Amino acid sequence: MRRCLKIFVVALTLFSLSGGVTFAKDFGEFWKKNSTAASEITSYVESITKKKSRDYIAPADRIAVFDLDGTVFCDTFPRPFDWLMLKDLVDERGIRTPLEARNTAKEIADSFRQEAPDNMAVRARLTEAEAYKGQTPAELTARAEKLKKSPAAGFNALTRGDAFYAPMAELINYLRDNDFSVYIVADTERTTARLLVCDKLGIPAENVIGTDFELAGAEQRTVPSETYSLRAGDKVVYNGEASVNVKMNKVNAIMRHIGKKPVLAFGNDLADSSMLTFVQADNPRKSMAFMVLNDDEVRDYVDENAAAEIKQAAVFNGWRTISVKNDFAVLYGKDVKKASK
Repeated sequence: MRRCLKIFVVALTLFSLSGGVTFAKDFGEFWKKNSTAASEITSYVESITKKKSRDYIAPADRIAVFDLDGTVFCDTFPRPFDWLMLKDLVDERGIRTPLEARNTAKEIADSFRQEAPDNMAVRARLTEAEAYKGQTPAELTARAEKLKKSPAAGFNALTRGDAFYAPMAELINYLRDNDFSVYIVADTERTTARLLVCDKLGIPAENVIGTDFELAGAEQRTVPSETYSLRAGDKVVYNGEASVNVKMNKVNAIMRHIGKKPVLAFGNDLADSSMLTFVQADNPRKSMAFMVLNDDEVRDYVDENAAAEIKQAAVFNGWRTISVKNDFAVLYGKDVKKASK
């Protein structure tokens, strides 16, 4: 029988700014009663946690990986969080930002509520790295903290920092209660991703993997990092380079940071496809991979073409799907509503 969820301190505060939502005592409070995905997940967890089961997986090997934007966290208010940070930076600093950053920010703004520009997941992060060149991690964190507190465009009673899918947050808590190690494997820059998820989801910083902006000493200039020794008083700043955590890079990041193959994977985009394939294919342990379909035009903002493409890819690759429309009883919070046009 499924073990009940423990009440964590984080559970008492999660979503406190979005309608007072807290985790349930048992998995399923925020999922529809007839949810196929919830049933598949609980059946899987039951099968791999019973010691006498042929599918039993020891706690050390119970590893689940989750993408962030569009999987656990809203990416439609009206764009992913770190893309909006870039836009805010350009709006604030104007011509003091690189021309490419200004052009990318304009593309992002011009595409609000429309299909995302081609390859923007990669282009935005590379442009961000260049735009933050010379700034410290503390300066980036301060910008993210400010944006977290701002209203989530297109929704009532929701801030950007509280825009987590309540059912997915509940699922993470449920897995941890069943001795899973949970990792966020995000496209989002790692410092920003940590700021968003560590407090809200109770996930330790070392379990958050993301796009990495490279660091250097402010006085390092063109000296390679492998030959440069940081000196006292030399500030550590971003050097303009980045490794974007999408597609096969997610597989590399998992093996680099975790060192073993997970058994559960959750994504929402083709940028997550390599991660899902890696977890599901040729896995010596029982494994499952899920794609979240952002298909609820009543409660959220939907890219119908993208949702259809992801659903087709899931069928082709044998991934399960989680439908926001059909599986989630609550989306961001019981008091959160999509704003009237």
